[in-house]
Amino acid sequence: LICVPVPQADELPSKIAQQAIDIAQQTADGLGIRGAASTPFLLAEIARLTDGASVRANSSLLINNSRIAAEIAIALCQNPI
Repeated sequence: LICVPVPQADELPSKIAQQAIDIAQQTADGLGIRGAASTPFLLAEIARLTDGASVRANSSLLINNSRIAAEIAIALCQNPI
């Protein structure tokens, strides 16, 4: 298991993230949004509530994950187990 963090410059403070998650979930519950429809709704609502900071953090995390995966792949190719 490899854990890769969001780069510090793009982190979404946990308090802001949790507040957005809570509000988005309450909104979804109030609107009766459940199941497969909940994920896209929650992601969009969290993005709106954080003025896009959640999207920047998630994008940065994906890029960082890819970078680390590439570094691991290169290391394994150079030094097979």
